[in-house]
Amino acid sequence: MTTILVIEDEQAIADIIYDILTAQGFTVLMAYDAPRGIEIAMEKLPDLILCDVGLPPVPRGGHEVLRQLRKNNATLAIPLIFLTAFSADEDIREGMELGADDYLTKPFSTETLLRAIETRLSKQVQLKSYYESSLERLRQSIMTSLPHEFRTPLVGILGASEFLLADLDNLELGTIRELLLDIRQSGDRLHKLIQKYLCFVRLQDRYLRYTPPETRIAASSTDLVIDIARQALSDHERESDLNAIISIESTCLNGCDCQRLFSELLDNAAKFSPAGTPILLKFFTEADYECIVVKDYGRGMAEEERQNIGALQQFQREQHEQQGAGLGLAIAQLIAKIYGGQLHIDSEPGIGTSVHVTLPKTPSP
Repeated sequence: MTTILVIEDEQAIADIIYDILTAQGFTVLMAYDAPRGIEIAMEKLPDLILCDVGLPPVPRGGHEVLRQLRKNNATLAIPLIFLTAFSADEDIREGMELGADDYLTKPFSTETLLRAIETRLSKQVQLKSYYESSLERLRQSIMTSLPHEFRTPLVGILGASEFLLADLDNLELGTIRELLLDIRQSGDRLHKLIQKYLCFVRLQDRYLRYTPPETRIAASSTDLVIDIARQALSDHERESDLNAIISIESTCLNGCDCQRLFSELLDNAAKFSPAGTPILLKFFTEADYECIVVKDYGRGMAEEERQNIGALQQFQREQHEQQGAGLGLAIAQLIAKIYGGQLHIDSEPGIGTSVHVTLPKTPSP
């Protein structure tokens, strides 16, 4: 049975709404101030919330209810409809910017109330279905790609360690060092692969649940981005190939997402272009967007590859040795989507690839 939480401080209005909803077969929970409403929402996790804007104990206490619920992973996706006597455009806009799903101005009819509830509940069912089907596709993709990707470093670890155990007393010290180095490199590769998969799953969950990004980074964007880029290229011994042009002081990205986004973009460029060729990084603002461009002069990408970003697959494995499961650009694309942005690829086989990321600016905190 569908449960609706009503947070309304005017007893007469609360009673009317209660009678309307119970007559329709809904289970109804009641709260008469903001703190109690937040408490019940987090404890009972209702299917929908009707919340008065002008709740005590503070002016527009309903906005505080919404702020608190959107900060909590368990309640951030619960649809919330504001009930208000405020009809000014700025009041409505403020509520919608906080994440309200709808706005009903008092007085409203029974039909209007029930229609708004039905619309929100129907949309929630669709979102849940989309979320579950997306997770199933993700599960299938991981099950398809993981066995091979895990097997490769594991074979290296097991093979080298078995060789050591079988003939340790007869091996020269130099050979032992080489085998131990192989084990270490395979272990590092396996660790990075696991971390990348976990990162992808967490980002996918954030995107599907509409989890808002955390606060922006505090460090200088110029210094931070250059440090991230150099570190990503150092793994390929290609720091000298970097050509960075950065003309932005701060970014909407938080520190973790900034680190991951630029690392994946630069790592991808280094993997698929020859050492000694330039890798261009540009980070700038244009109109209301932050723009990132990473360009390499490598083998390029075919149309099929560009269309299948995020499918957890590699391409042309028989022609090009690759490590990982093609997750780098998929991770970058998810980060862009979480921030309301886009990732676009311009590429031509044999010429090179340009990855463009655009992110809407956000106001400074």
